[in-house]
Amino acid sequence: MALPVATLDHVVINARDDLDHAADIYRRLGFTLTDRGYHSLGSMNHLAMFGSDFLELIGIPKGATIRRDLLNYPVGLNGLAFGSEDSTITYDTLSKVGVPVEPPLEFTRPVNVDGAAREARFRAVRMKAGAVPYGRVFYIHHFTRNLLWRDEWRHHANGVVAIIRALIVDPDPSAGAKLYADMFGREAVRDMEGG
Repeated sequence: MALPVATLDHVVINARDDLDHAADIYRRLGFTLTDRGYHSLGSMNHLAMFGSDFLELIGIPKGATIRRDLLNYPVGLNGLAFGSEDSTITYDTLSKVGVPVEPPLEFTRPVNVDGAAREARFRAVRMKAGAVPYGRVFYIHHFTRNLLWRDEWRHHANGVVAIIRALIVDPDPSAGAKLYADMFGREAVRDMEGG
């Protein structure tokens, strides 16, 4: 049974209920953001698209009654999304090796492409609540990649072209590393000097 490949799809910046402010900051930092998207799950977002990965600003409308789970996390980077080519296989494989994952959850959001409304479709395999102490870790399966990775959204005044790395600070690095070894295989995790 082959475990998923450790491919970072995107990082998630939680704006809680102030997405306008977050979008303003990231635009001033030189990012080109997509138009605001509205997920069928109740959240909303802006994306900064790169070559094969992206940064997602996520939030909920003020006074929202759904997706209030985003209010439980601090403002800032709190999500790592890894790529999945087949969310059903990802879920089945991870479940069999004991990774604490929820069944796949499908959702959509409209995307305006060349003046026409299209529907981007996704399926997420999320870690169970409490599996990671520092935020959210999940796998994302894109059914409509062509609607997001568009050249007009990949050019940023600040010159950013990719996410190079994500750094996780964990008070117990060996316990934290075990989850990633279970997710991607022991060969994907290595000790380094100082941690």
